[in-house]
Amino acid sequence: MQNKRRARSSARPLVTLTLVLACAVVLVFIGTLLAGQNSAYNAPVIEGVSGQSVASQPQSGSSGGPEQLPLPASVHLDVPVIGQKPELPNGCEITSLTMLLRYLGFDADKMTMAEEYLPRSEKFYGADPEVEFMGDPAQSSGESCGFYCFQGPIVQAAKNYLAAQGQADAWDVTDITGVDAAGLAEQLAAGNPVLVWATIDFKDVRESTKWTWTTASGEEYTPLVDVHCLVLTGYEDNQFYLSDPLETYESVRQQKFMEIFTAMGSRAVVITPRESVSTPEASPEASSAPAAEG
Repeated sequence: MQNKRRARSSARPLVTLTLVLACAVVLVFIGTLLAGQNSAYNAPVIEGVSGQSVASQPQSGSSGGPEQLPLPASVHLDVPVIGQKPELPNGCEITSLTMLLRYLGFDADKMTMAEEYLPRSEKFYGADPEVEFMGDPAQSSGESCGFYCFQGPIVQAAKNYLAAQGQADAWDVTDITGVDAAGLAEQLAAGNPVLVWATIDFKDVRESTKWTWTTASGEEYTPLVDVHCLVLTGYEDNQFYLSDPLETYESVRQQKFMEIFTAMGSRAVVITPRESVSTPEASPEASSAPAAEG
């Protein structure tokens, strides 16, 4: 009996050591797995970058076309930040366009842009955001409460403004919806900030549970909630850089940005100077009504 007890006693340290080693192996495995997941989570999405950096202003008379790979390692375009509030609590799209026009050298004003150049509906419900801004971006409640619009009305607002400045033939306003991460990086490397659609705080895209209406074209439409428009201004490492009219974000992780940007339909707009056309460094604000263009 005494010998059996001694055998059991001597076996206990071995069992304990085995358990400790097993736990250590499991912990190392979990740590390696989590490190791999974290690395993938934070990995850049832009490929083909070189060791260069770009911090530029637009060049007048250039074609404005995207550069070819390899892309510079970082791009930072000096797009001014203009806060949409308090005057335009729901005016992120037109404020972002104003920021882009300012970058291009125009003396654009967000209120004038909203009041004179942005196609919009009288009431928010029944409107089609592909055609017009839903409601009044200066209103946060009531029938004229501002909702949002997509790239179509912003393209039209930009064309209206440029026509009023006598610059309709000097600039191209291009809807590049469907662009991927590489395409965004190419635009930025060419000195072209990009108007992009995402969500406030980069939350998941959600439909309203309160509203659904029929548009003028007879389509049933359920609006989204927390839609936001910003200007993409650069990239470096795993970050995209932004000029945010809500003055919240200066950068966001590239993978998170692309997740929300893609879920929103990869909606994007650029304004580029036409080749061999002289453009002014700044243009005065015109007082004329928006020009009717297709």
